[in-house]
Amino acid sequence: MADLISKVEAYIGRRVDYQSDEVNIQIDSDGERIVEWNIDSHKKPTQSQLDALESDADKLETEYKLNAVRSARNQKLSECDWTQSRDVTLSNDDDWKKYRQELRDITKTYKSLEDVKWPTAPSE
Repeated sequence: MADLISKVEAYIGRRVDYQSDEVNIQIDSDGERIVEWNIDSHKKPTQSQLDALESDADKLETEYKLNAVRSARNQKLSECDWTQSRDVTLSNDDDWKKYRQELRDITKTYKSLEDVKWPTAPSE
């Protein structure tokens, strides 16, 4: 089930800048959500409009999570790019190739950073 932030972003069609208070979400003392709306290009959505965006918001959340996995994976790949230089001779070259392939394949198995079990890099 998508959260309110994802529904708002699906409604707007982009990430919302919460730092500049485009949208401010607070919880009052009764536990009710208060949404302050400061986006001129879109009218403040009704709860039923947001509820209708559930599947779009779920897709958006999934995309954000997968992009976070890709970003972390790309960082790990870049940290071992040196192993692929023609000037470098490694006794465990096959281990590095296997490790890098496991990193590239990580998004086939995992869709969220919370779930990822990263492969272990070979020793240098």
